[in-house]
Amino acid sequence: MASRLRGNKKPDLYKASEAGDLVSARAALAGGQSANSRGGDYDWTCLLVAVEKGHEEVVTELLQQEDCDPSLEDSSKSTALQWACGLGRVGMVRQLASHPRQCSLNSKNRYGETAIMAAVDEGEVDCVLALGRLAGVELDIRDREGRSLEERAR
Repeated sequence: MASRLRGNKKPDLYKASEAGDLVSARAALAGGQSANSRGGDYDWTCLLVAVEKGHEEVVTELLQQEDCDPSLEDSSKSTALQWACGLGRVGMVRQLASHPRQCSLNSKNRYGETAIMAAVDEGEVDCVLALGRLAGVELDIRDREGRSLEERAR
């Protein structure tokens, strides 16, 4: 079961993920902390914070853990994949999208946006191309206003 600490409380794995400290992340995992541990002011998972901070080695380590669930969401129902797309982290997008337990390729956050929409909105062409090549990614999807990906890109 993943730790849930709100506010300023952060499990060691969360702190390591946030700092990009691979050695400490491995030690926390070896000590039994769950890859799905949450912490910080926004109750993010370790994976979400590592993606947001751009720590690709930590993301890779977390995704290798048996208990890692890349489909867990933040408070706005955004996934690590959606964050990676919006931030242009194409290496992470590839890892997250191809993960065997990834089940949120087309999930929509609270604002009705998918991962590919986040990439389109931010002009992250490499992320759009990486997702567009994957089977299962809906390219004819529409947002809450009924706009297509092409219309959002304008």
